[in-house]
Amino acid sequence: MKRKIICIFVCTLMIAVALAAAGTMNSEENDVKNYSNSGYAPAATPTQITAAINSGIAWLAGKQNPDGSWGAGVNEVTGITALVLIKLQDYAYETASPSTWDGPFDTDYTYYNNVRDGWEYLFTPQVPPNNGIYVKKQLIGLQEHPIGSGHYDNPDTNANGYGIYLGLGSSSNQGRVYHTGIFLMALVASGAPSHVNEGLIDFDGSGPADTFGEIAQEVVDWLAFAQGDANISFSCGRGGYSYVAIDNYWYDYNGRFPDNSVSGYAYLGLIGAEAVLSPHPGTSAVAFACTVPDWVKNECKLWVQYIQYTGSTLKYHGGSAYNLPTESWVKQINLLKTGNLLAEMTFCGLQNDLRFVWALEYIERTWHEKLLTVDPEFVTGWGYQTDHTPPCTDPAEYQTMFCLMKGFGYSGINEIDLSGLGGDPKQDWYNVETPHSPQYNDFASVLVAQQNTDGSWPVSPYSLSDPGMILSTTWALCTLEKIPNYPQPDVWKNDNLGEEKCVKQCHYINYTICVHNPSQTNYLHNVVITDPLPDEESFVDASPGYSISGRTITWNIGNITVNQSTVCVWLLVLVRPETTNGTIIHNEALVTSSDTGSVYAVENTPVCGGCCLDVKIKGGFGVSVEIQNNCPDNITNLNWTITVDGGLVISGHQKSGTITMLAPGGSTTVKSFVFGFGKITITVIVDDCPPFIATAFMLGPFVLGVQQIPHSSYEYYGCGC
Repeated sequence: MKRKIICIFVCTLMIAVALAAAGTMNSEENDVKNYSNSGYAPAATPTQITAAINSGIAWLAGKQNPDGSWGAGVNEVTGITALVLIKLQDYAYETASPSTWDGPFDTDYTYYNNVRDGWEYLFTPQVPPNNGIYVKKQLIGLQEHPIGSGHYDNPDTNANGYGIYLGLGSSSNQGRVYHTGIFLMALVASGAPSHVNEGLIDFDGSGPADTFGEIAQEVVDWLAFAQGDANISFSCGRGGYSYVAIDNYWYDYNGRFPDNSVSGYAYLGLIGAEAVLSPHPGTSAVAFACTVPDWVKNECKLWVQYIQYTGSTLKYHGGSAYNLPTESWVKQINLLKTGNLLAEMTFCGLQNDLRFVWALEYIERTWHEKLLTVDPEFVTGWGYQTDHTPPCTDPAEYQTMFCLMKGFGYSGINEIDLSGLGGDPKQDWYNVETPHSPQYNDFASVLVAQQNTDGSWPVSPYSLSDPGMILSTTWALCTLEKIPNYPQPDVWKNDNLGEEKCVKQCHYINYTICVHNPSQTNYLHNVVITDPLPDEESFVDASPGYSISGRTITWNIGNITVNQSTVCVWLLVLVRPETTNGTIIHNEALVTSSDTGSVYAVENTPVCGGCCLDVKIKGGFGVSVEIQNNCPDNITNLNWTITVDGGLVISGHQKSGTITMLAPGGSTTVKSFVFGFGKITITVIVDDCPPFIATAFMLGPFVLGVQQIPHSSYEYYGCGC
């Protein structure tokens, strides 16, 4: 009997262990696909993410059309094809190894034929209605900024007179900028600037067929040309992009103003093209390092400042509008366009600006917003509160996730603060590695959960025109394999005024400018700090290693090492005497490196407590000085000094005194007896005012021909102007 009991116990124990083991083996697979009874869902695991990517790529490759394109609809197919090429090329580098392949143009690559056929489709002459290749060139010319100012910028970096864009599959021009931005991203994703285009096209007719690198530079030039301009009296949309190129006007010839959906894709293309680091470190991928004209970034800065909503409705504050950041259009502010805004701010060097903080705060406040799918223009959220059980009838918004991923990635943001929503103050937006609440708070978990069994992703609000699910699947895959993170340097500037936080005329400001490398793995190479002085300041001195050209001070820092190294410089300036009270001195330092975009550090210093006295120097018998109080209050114990230099001063070189009290609007005259001969300079110093200076001729005790010099036109020791 005991043997039977023992046997039953042992068998039961073995079965329990086997079931537990089976549960353990399958738990990783089932964790994300099913809801948890405990009120949270575990994050997607690396194994699940990899499996989702592999099956998604296979599904996408299988949807290629016989002519090499993807998608349907003559006005969409070129852009969709370029978007898919981005993903297939990225995947080649993400899976490359010495035992497999080294990139998308390696014939051993599993999807080499798909990549080749896709590029051949774009570069090979097509039958009507296109009547030619989709990749076209266009003459480009100078752009006036703003229109009517007479100031012109040149988009043509190589002076060949043309740029290149990606056309549509019909005679329509709608969406040309959209497609061209994606096309530029696809060229860069190839990681092969020396690769010759599949159509063997020589665009300028000067020799061999153009390489991807040469074509990419022409696309950059075309996008510089296509950027929105503005009238002096009407700046709506300046620096943004509309559906087609805007040539010296404030909207395109279809009457459309720039918007931040189109602009986002144009700037994403420019960001990638300009990068000097490999998009896939450790692989054969090579950066394109295209030249983007500096003025394009200046115009981008104007666009960012225009399109960001900074009104009084807190819910939308900091978010990006579509094309009108006004109270009547706040419902068009959403996460997709604000993701683009982050990338644009990084591109034009505003990621250390307060506006960047506002944009990030908007994203954090809106992270749990529901999707509004009635009209795609009014989609707010990204998909946190959606159906996560395939087949999803209410899927996430995959394009919004893609744009947020790009914005986060380019600006070096790995975590966001969701404490205001009851979440983690340091939430990993991509993949939370421990169980979390509420459910599906991160991108990877949602994407893995919503993938269809065939490897595709369901049609989302922004891909309603794509019933084949190619757009939604490509956006989902691009997001699931987020871009490499090259953290921007942290840059800050301090005027070191302490609690006073204001400066008087003819007083010094000693700025400190610091650059911090936040990366644990990547150097910052060829770091340069420049500081163009504003009109209110005069240069005095700077930390060693500086150079000066005109009013711009430059330090060539070199490389900044890893492990969070910091380099600081100092700059000593003097506030010019003619600067009026209440002026805000805006000193802006620019930091550049070979690895990242431009980063600005701004310090705003108010001018306060300066001189509100009127001083008139007169001659006659000796020197007399009339001092009038234009201040709103009484002035007490007012110290004054009269100094006479030059010529032969026998007596009266200097005299000082104190005025006990001077009422508002009141005046008094102080005098100094002098005796001598020749030309003289009279300098009067009263309290904290800049010195008052006059020239005259002294003949014995008489001072003749007094001419007082305006503050803006003299130089004085201690107040060089």
